Formats: sequence, structure tokens, C-alpha cells
Amino acid sequence: MNEIHRVCPQDPCGRGIGRSCAVRGFTLIEILLVIALIGLFSTLFILNLESLMQVSEGDAVETAFWEATREARTQALVGRVPQSLRYDEKAAAFVIEEKGTGKSRHFSIPREHWAEDKKIEIALQKRLPASQFSLVRGRLIELREVAAVQFYPDGTCTPFLLSMKVGDDERSIEIDPWTGAELLAAEES
Repeated sequence: MNEIHRVCPQDPCGRGIGRSCAVRGFTLIEILLVIALIGLFSTLFILNLESLMQVSEGDAVETAFWEATREARTQALVGRVPQSLRYDEKAAAFVIEEKGTGKSRHFSIPREHWAEDKKIEIALQKRLPASQFSLVRGRLIELREVAAVQFYPDGTCTPFLLSMKVGDDERSIEIDPWTGAELLAAEES
């Protein structure tokens, strides 16, 4: 900072009238540097905010799935009528159907910002008992694909897994039949 010496007629420095006191100010370079830093930080903030606002395709599919499972479980509990959950590939939506009434609700996967060639592969699968495992081409088959899963009025559901592949993003979610929540992998000790 530069010091500018001037005569202080009203004595702000307490040195007596007519004496010189130092007044400190900012140089033009310092002011420009602060403005440049503010601009840099605001640009970084805006770019990070935009990336946080954009939901990945895998997250969009997972969000639609969780909305559908929550609604199916709630409707089964409240309405006391079993609900069926399936994935409709043509509509790119999870569909809940109420047993016996034919009522259905769709939970679409928002795809308006996706690339046209982005493929979604979703499968509802059921884990097979150990006695029904199969060996196919040297691979042990433990899962069987099912068309739909059921949510019951007592709050339980069919034990199942959701396997999804959206572009290069692959995920698998195993559902607890008692709570309808995701089963977490057991830690190896």
C-alpha cells in the first residue's frame, strides 16, 4: 500500500493542526486484483452449481425406481390391496398396477437431456435358492429375471434385485423384503 502524506487541517491524527499525517489507500493494481479474484471465484461457483444441478442418467433411473417402490409400498399399506411393480421398456417407466382393479401409475424416467443413442437396460431379478443354481457356459447363474414384483398390504414385498445399465453406468440394488429398503453388502471381516 502506498502512503499519501497530507496536511490534516482538522487534526484527525491527534498531532496538532497543520501537521502531516499518513492516509493509507489502495492502489489501482490491488483493486483490479480483488475484482479479478471475485470474478474467478464466482465463475467457479457457477460452474460447480451447474454440475450439481445436472443429474446423471443413472441417478435419474434410480430416482424414478425409488419413487415407484415407495408409492407401491404406500398404496399396498394404505389401500390394503397388493401392488405389482414392473418396468415398461417402451414407455421407459416403472409401472405400478393395483391387483384386481387394473389401475396403474407410471413413473417415467426423465430423458429430455439425454443423448438419443443412450440405452437403458433394466431387469427385475429374483435370487434363486442354492438348490436351483445353474451352470451355464461356465458361469454360475444365481438370479432369474422376473416380469414384476409384488408389494403386499403387510408392508413386505417380493425379495428382488434391480439391475440397471445406462450407458456405461451399471448398478445393482437389492431390496429387503421386510422394509422395502436397499440391502447393503455385508462387510467382510
